[in-house]
Amino acid sequence: MNAHTPSLAGLARAALLAIGLTATATAGAQTIHATRADFNGAVPNRYDYNFNTDGMVNILSSAVGHLADVSTVGQDPHGQAYSGALWGSVAGSYDAFTTLRFDFMQPVMGFAFDDLDLNGSEWAIIDVSYVGGGTTRYALTTLTPFTPVFFGVTSLTGLASVSVFSDDTAAGLAPGSRANLIDDVSISTLPVPEPASMALLLAGLAVVGGVASRRRQPT
Repeated sequence: MNAHTPSLAGLARAALLAIGLTATATAGAQTIHATRADFNGAVPNRYDYNFNTDGMVNILSSAVGHLADVSTVGQDPHGQAYSGALWGSVAGSYDAFTTLRFDFMQPVMGFAFDDLDLNGSEWAIIDVSYVGGGTTRYALTTLTPFTPVFFGVTSLTGLASVSVFSDDTAAGLAPGSRANLIDDVSISTLPVPEPASMALLLAGLAVVGGVASRRRQPT
């Protein structure tokens, strides 16, 4: 286990602590973004979600297909949008005292959200897992109670999942003592090659295939 505290210039309202790196080499490829503007500037393709319409939240979809499966850890296989935020779901009803989990369904390089309900003495616990293995746990708190606190992460190696819950301490406790409400989720997909680049790649593959075919022909 290694522990470190990332340097986040300009993070005036919040404190962030990284705890429990389980795969230092993989986790080292990530970047934590202090503001939404910084996150937005770092991602080429972004899809934004709010939760203003009450109801079950199971899949976050986009123009390029399903991006994330949303579930409540140990409870319902979905979350609940209620009163302008994403909550957990227990027995079909919204419940804030639970862990929300996002499992990514295609290559994803970035994930961001606002935590709406930190009271100044509690922490949001965020587990970020990576394609190929490794998880980093972050603990996020605020110096200004009940104002949205931003968290954003990008990784060129790809993200596998993100889990979020809130508690009174900064590390390792099961959820249950504090509410966990999030909103304004952003998911960034890996860059898609431009059509011209794809055409050039296909032309190159055709040339290579033709050369290989001629070499196989009998003389």
